[in-house]
Amino acid sequence: MHTSGTSADARAVELTYGNWLWSALGSAVALGHDPGERWLCCLPPSHVGGLSILLRSAIGATTAIVHERFDTERVLAELRDPAGPTLVSLVPTTLARLLDAGLERPPALRWALLGGAPIGPGLLDRAQKTAAEHGVGSEMQLIEARGHRIADRIVEAAREAKCDLVVMGTHGRRGFAHALLGSYAERVLRQCPVPVLVARHPEARKG
Repeated sequence: MHTSGTSADARAVELTYGNWLWSALGSAVALGHDPGERWLCCLPPSHVGGLSILLRSAIGATTAIVHERFDTERVLAELRDPAGPTLVSLVPTTLARLLDAGLERPPALRWALLGGAPIGPGLLDRAQKTAAEHGVGSEMQLIEARGHRIADRIVEAAREAKCDLVVMGTHGRRGFAHALLGSYAERVLRQCPVPVLVARHPEARKG
C-alpha cells in the first residue's frame, strides 16, 4: 500500500496480516467492541484508513457500511439515522464539509476517528465556538508524547497549566485488555499533583 504523500513523496509500504490483526485488536481494546458495531467507510480502500475499516470489520465479524466515494449528503443522512453508524473515519476536509452541511449530534455514533492530515486551526476554532455556545470555556493544546509515556505527559501538562482538576475517561477494563494497554487513568491517578476525576462510559461493560 502507498502512503498518502501528505508530508512527503508517496512510497510503497508492505503491510502483513499480522500488522492488520494487531491493529484490529488494538482498535477493539481502545474503542470497545460490540457485535452490533457499524463502521461507516467513506474513504477509498486504496487509502489505509478505508482498507483498515474493511479488515477490522472482517476480523471482528462486525458490519462495514461501504460508500464507493465520499458524498456529503449521503454520509450526513447515514449519520443522522438513529440506526446509523456507530463509528466513522474521516479526514479534516470531509469533517469540515459535514459540519458545513449541518452535522450535529449523530444519534448512534460512538466514535469519529480523524486522521490523514493535521487538523487545521479553523476546525479547532469551530470546536471552541461550539463549546462556548453551550457555556463551556475551552483552551486546546496538542500534547506530543514521543519517547514518553502518555500518562506522564498528561501529568506534566497539568502541572504546566496549573490545572485544578484533571478529567479522564475510562472503559474500566480488566484482565487482558488492561494488561495489553495498561491503564493511563490509573497511572495519572497515582502521579498527578491535583485531583483526578475518572468517568466511566455509561455503556461500558461491567464485570
